Amino acid sequence: MMWYYAINGQQMGPVDEARIKELLANGTISESTLVWTNGMSTWQPLAQVNLDRGSAQLQPAVSVTPPGLIDPQVNTLNKLFTWMWISLAASLITFGISLLATVTLFMIIVYKSWELVQDGHARTTPDQAVAFSFIPGFQFWWWFIAFKSLAKDLNRVMANEHIPGKPVSEDLALWFVISLLAAPLVFPLIATVVIGIILASQYRDAAASIILERKNTSS
Repeated sequence: MMWYYAINGQQMGPVDEARIKELLANGTISESTLVWTNGMSTWQPLAQVNLDRGSAQLQPAVSVTPPGLIDPQVNTLNKLFTWMWISLAASLITFGISLLATVTLFMIIVYKSWELVQDGHARTTPDQAVAFSFIPGFQFWWWFIAFKSLAKDLNRVMANEHIPGKPVSEDLALWFVISLLAAPLVFPLIATVVIGIILASQYRDAAASIILERKNTSS
């Protein structure tokens, strides 16, 4: 069975299942990457596809040509994450100045993720999650809400709405906050950056799963 996949809004493929697994293993694609194969009516996140069975949660076949992609909300999340990587890499030649852009892009991902869990049970709002994170002194407590509670609420929504996908690691979110509080006394900056990148990736993947599943359900 041949598969197509999307990277930054661009259709790639076709490739076989072994290649998809290889791309997932080396980090070229993630569980939120949209994939399609003959027999699927829409693109779906890789997390919703069982490659070992050689099939996805297939809907009636409508075409042997991949349908148009890509969901604009998911595309925005992917672009934000890509530019966060670019700005982080650029900090090596800008003497850390572009780290401001990295932080900004990270917080935009956080904001958009909080938007998806506003079901009446969310710990806070997107505006408060971001704004309160920059209040001097207060932010040291608020980071636990903005980052760890976000992981918890994303997992809660995915569980309540029966959305397949890998949950966000609440332990990783906790360590991210601890690294922020301890840096630079205990945690080196590079450790905080690495944890933050992994956490942002998990936020993005969970948010993409929620967006796509809700749209599939509504259609």
